[in-house]
Amino acid sequence: MCQLGAYLGDRPVIETLLDSIRAQEGYIGGHSTGVATLHEGGFDLYKDLGPLNGVAEEAGFSELTGNAGIAHSRYLTEPTNNGRYNFLGASHPWIDDTGKLVLMHNGVITNYRMHFDSLRERHVFQSYIEEFDDICDSEVALHLLSEEVSKGAGMPDALRRVAQELTGLFLLCAMHVDHPETIWIANWLMPCYVALGEGEAMFSSVRAGLRHVKGEMSHVFQPPKNSIIEMTRGGVSITPMDPMRKTPVLKPNVFELSRRIIETLKDVGEAPLLPLSLAMSQRGRGEVFGLTEKEWEDLQDAGFGDTNINLEVLNMLASEGRVNVRTVTRREYGVMVPRIMFSVS
Repeated sequence: MCQLGAYLGDRPVIETLLDSIRAQEGYIGGHSTGVATLHEGGFDLYKDLGPLNGVAEEAGFSELTGNAGIAHSRYLTEPTNNGRYNFLGASHPWIDDTGKLVLMHNGVITNYRMHFDSLRERHVFQSYIEEFDDICDSEVALHLLSEEVSKGAGMPDALRRVAQELTGLFLLCAMHVDHPETIWIANWLMPCYVALGEGEAMFSSVRAGLRHVKGEMSHVFQPPKNSIIEMTRGGVSITPMDPMRKTPVLKPNVFELSRRIIETLKDVGEAPLLPLSLAMSQRGRGEVFGLTEKEWEDLQDAGFGDTNINLEVLNMLASEGRVNVRTVTRREYGVMVPRIMFSVS
């Protein structure tokens, strides 16, 4: 799980993207940071290990230019907290072999190994770890997309074809040098907020990533979670990603969810967002959404996650003074990261 941002328009692109990542990384991110911008027919790319408070001090970000860009804050979930898994080659975004396509990803691609075994003879995998004979699952999407585009598919159709070959849950965000005024997103079940303004558009994984443009963009919304999203200066086009997939549309019982959050925090103590969400899921969540526990388990098996729903309610509880929020600095995967912590007031 990671935190992403994308922007096209006349604002300072790097400043806009870094403000978005800075607001998001404390929730689920900070193990590495990367930005790619589109400028004069090519990509400028800079990424490094660690969160923005360390990476932004490097000269690389200040040298990036352009009117469109994407940014990524990576969060590793490998259970041993082993720093060997956190290395530059596994950081997003990546540029494909042709130099014409850049992509970043949020989520978990569960059938990545099958695709890796098929692709590894034709492509260089920057995230390859020889010691484990493994890669970052996200990078298979880059090369699958590159091959579809090379066959002549337009970006929306190419993304749709790739998405239909992936299992798990994922949000793919890409740019192509032949389309400098467009950013594409393919989303299956991942958090996604889009903001529109006069001659500009922006995407963020969580609402907090748009707070620095709050009031300056006229429309903020969550697109469907089974969609191809095409962002341009003139607006957003949204089409179905995979008509064969049934998208769960769930509205939580906020009172019950609030009660569960308070109850879990009392039991586990102060906790970050993702471990708190996992602890809540292990206790069963069907009642919160008006489902049986079997229906809830089936949704989880299909990749549905409710972390962003939990975050919205946590922020509400914090505004009511029922939950405390603070940011601590701690070591994760070999780097010091800011981590937003929640506890009962």
